[in-house]
Amino acid sequence: MNKEEKRRQNKKVAGKSLGLYLHIPFCEERCSYCDFLTFPKVPFLHQGYVDTLCRDIVLSREEGIFEGRTVDTIYIGGGTPTILTLPQLDQILTTLHSLPLDIREWTVEVNPGTLSDEKLGLFIQGGVNRISFGVQTMDPGLLAFCKRTHRSETVYRDMDRIRSRGAGDLAINMDFIYGIPGQETSHIDRDLAAIRVLDPDHISWYSLILEEKTLLDFWIRQGRAKPLSPDRELILMERAFRGLEDLGYARYEVSNFARDGQVSLHNLKYWTGQDYLGLGLGASSYLNHRRFKKTGGLGTYVKEINQGRPAWTEEVRTEDDDLFEGLMMGLRKVAGIDRAAFREKMGVDPLDRSRAIFEKEKALGLVDWTEETLFLTPKGLDLQNEVLMDLMEDFYLS
Repeated sequence: MNKEEKRRQNKKVAGKSLGLYLHIPFCEERCSYCDFLTFPKVPFLHQGYVDTLCRDIVLSREEGIFEGRTVDTIYIGGGTPTILTLPQLDQILTTLHSLPLDIREWTVEVNPGTLSDEKLGLFIQGGVNRISFGVQTMDPGLLAFCKRTHRSETVYRDMDRIRSRGAGDLAINMDFIYGIPGQETSHIDRDLAAIRVLDPDHISWYSLILEEKTLLDFWIRQGRAKPLSPDRELILMERAFRGLEDLGYARYEVSNFARDGQVSLHNLKYWTGQDYLGLGLGASSYLNHRRFKKTGGLGTYVKEINQGRPAWTEEVRTEDDDLFEGLMMGLRKVAGIDRAAFREKMGVDPLDRSRAIFEKEKALGLVDWTEETLFLTPKGLDLQNEVLMDLMEDFYLS
């Protein structure tokens, strides 16, 4: 898409909001389960990347992507964004403030132990209103197994720092994982006890996914670790999710829980098919019903951006790809899919493409619908992958 085409497209979305994701691909240590696009222990690359990322922001503005739009959510993720120095973070925030902002939510991912008083102050002054801590587990043995760089005590210290700064307006999310090899219900109970004390606004509790070519994958193939059975994972998940509900957290998505309506507005853009722009290495975008992805090669990214090119390619997609993704993402939400909105966007009712599959899942107690919505039942939310596998087979293998 050239500049003139982009400007014509953007005229169609005048007044619409836009989510913005920035990728910081650096960390202190690669976790044993991680296959993200990150580079540990390369501080000599940080400044050059920050310069290029800021140029990427400016280039996107010059290309007219923000024309007729305001950015209402920002998510700075990675990697570990807070591994960057204070001047580097300030450089990014200053560049972001050159955009048309009308912020409802601005999130920065934080690895416990990397949030100094100075960085916290910079974030508050710069407009950040949400911090997402990658806690994963509060058990020392499991933290070591996952090759996390923090201890459980670090999480408490970081929360004390936030509270002592009077930063009570900052919404706090904490990420946890279930399904770690060796994890027991006692570990889940320990996490829940910590959550009770730490009192965050939002919890994301994800299932560990075994990815190829990770350290954990190597350990399992070498017999040094044993993955949990699906039944065991389900027990851990139920223990965690019921415990969160007992603590007053409301489940609003397959793996996400919030108090007092503190849902993740940025992530809701992904789940509801709203437009978002991804900048930085390997970042994905969804703009005007088209998908783009930045190159995953660091050298190529730096070269292309600094030569004034966006360093992305458009993904080739079929109508079925869009329909399946709309179903997959929409069914992640407890509220399910708004059938009228789906019809308006996709040109078809969400039930019509795979009605036989949905009838079967309804008979199993996994799916239900009304005239207004299509949704997973509580049982279906817990067994979402089974529903999605049936849908995938209907879309691509039948």
